[in-house]
Amino acid sequence: MSAKGYKYSSLTGGGAGALDSLDGAALLDGDFAMVMAGGVLYNYVLDEDSGLAESSPAIIAPDTNAGVKRWIMLQSSAAIGFGQTWQTPTRSANVVYQNTTGRAIQVSMTMACSAYTTGTGGLYVGPTSSPAVLIGGGSQGQAEAYPRSFFASAIVPNNYYYTVATNSGMAVSEWHELRQ
Repeated sequence: MSAKGYKYSSLTGGGAGALDSLDGAALLDGDFAMVMAGGVLYNYVLDEDSGLAESSPAIIAPDTNAGVKRWIMLQSSAAIGFGQTWQTPTRSANVVYQNTTGRAIQVSMTMACSAYTTGTGGLYVGPTSSPAVLIGGGSQGQAEAYPRSFFASAIVPNNYYYTVATNSGMAVSEWHELRQ
C-alpha cells in the first residue's frame, strides 16, 4: 500500500487540525505529514515501530491507538534556527546545564570583569556532565585599568552539557540561547 500524505495546522492538542489527532490505527509506515504551525513548516514521516517517547516537535505520538507508532520530524526541519527563537533564560555561572530539547541549540554569552580586578571565565561544552571543551572566554590581570568583556558562542548538540565557568572576579553579563 502506498504512503498517504497529510496537512495540518498544529502539532499537538488532539483537536481538529492537530497532527496528533490522526487515529494511529489508520496510519501506515512511511505516511508523511506537513504541519504549518506558527509560521514554521514541519515535515514528518510515520515510523510504525518507533516506540520513542513523545517530545514535540521532534517526536509526536497519535492521541488514539498510537501503540508504538510515532511521527518523526525530518532533519531538514530540525536545522539550527528553524522554529527556534533567541531567548534569555535564567542561568547562573558555574552551573552545568543539559540541552534536552531534542535538537541542537546555540548558546551565546558575554562575561565582564571590572577594572583592577582579576578574573577568568569560559564557555564549556561536552557530552558528559563535566563539559571540558573550552569554546571561548578570557582572563584579566589585576593591574588592568580598563574593564574587559569576553564573548563566546557555541552550538550545543542535543543531550550535551554546557556551562560558563568563572571565578569571583568575572561575571556573566549576557546569556542568550537560540532554542524552542
